[in-house]
Amino acid sequence: MAGFSLSNLNNEEIEIITPNVSKEESIHNDMVLLDYASDDIVIFHSYFGLFVYDIKSKKIIRSLDLENLNLHQIQGDNSCEITVNNDASIIQLSTVPKESMYIYNIEDNILLKSKYKDMKNKSDTKIKPYEIQGDNQFMVLYGVEFDNGDFGYLKTEDSTIESLEYIRGDNHYKIFE
Repeated sequence: MAGFSLSNLNNEEIEIITPNVSKEESIHNDMVLLDYASDDIVIFHSYFGLFVYDIKSKKIIRSLDLENLNLHQIQGDNSCEITVNNDASIIQLSTVPKESMYIYNIEDNILLKSKYKDMKNKSDTKIKPYEIQGDNQFMVLYGVEFDNGDFGYLKTEDSTIESLEYIRGDNHYKIFE
């Protein structure tokens, strides 16, 4: 697994369960958290799951049901903390009290549970606030600023999962088609 050493860890392989998402379900922009974005993929999570969206194929290529792992809290003491390695091949998931963790190998679609250990090759992607003016409203969203000046962020128009988009510059990618 590139970017993450699993030696000397007692790992238990966990069955991967994909989330059952209702596209009509109501969400707010602040309920979907962007974890990583590049020219190729977008990784985000919320109480309804963790998702890896491939920009070139314009579809979700991996997903995890976080409720099944008891990692579906997005606020509070038991909120899910996501760390992505520098080449976005490994996602580390844990709760704020860092006792155990899940290690998700995206390429091989393998999920392991282990005792908590800090990820050494963390992505340097910085998620930061972005202010946008909409129809009679002002919003602060969180996203990634790219070297070319583009800003990539997640947004929902009508507060449904179905309307969730990843926006980067002039490009709009509908996540749940």
